[in-house]
Amino acid sequence: EESTKWMAFAAADIGLNPMQYGSGTNIKLLEYAAAGLVAVSTRFGARGLPLAEGSEYVVADLDEMAAALRTLRARGRAGRREIGERARSAVREKADWSVIGPRYIRAITRVSQPAADRVPDGSVPLPLPVTPPAAAGEGRYP
Repeated sequence: EESTKWMAFAAADIGLNPMQYGSGTNIKLLEYAAAGLVAVSTRFGARGLPLAEGSEYVVADLDEMAAALRTLRARGRAGRREIGERARSAVREKADWSVIGPRYIRAITRVSQPAADRVPDGSVPLPLPVTPPAAAGEGRYP
């Protein structure tokens, strides 16, 4: 259940993402960031996500995760919180639906219009202004 997951995030300091293989977007890492948790992830687990290695998450191979956790413990709660807050800011600016939604609408509109209807830059003027819903992204980040 979603509320249970967010309660667990609120009680945690660190999120682990020991991914070695798989496909698709790793939503777990985005959720850790949205919750303000510092994440320890393999490079594979963070592939394609808008998070900066080192400043917005900690990268560690599986055999390095224990050492990464010890290093984070030594940084103290304030040091971990600093990384988590940078990660939260990054996902709000780059991965929140209030950001993704309008880009998605523009892309779908652009490819669904005949080339003759496109303006010189390739975009398509929309008949209505595209604005995110008022509640987009609200309540999602504890």
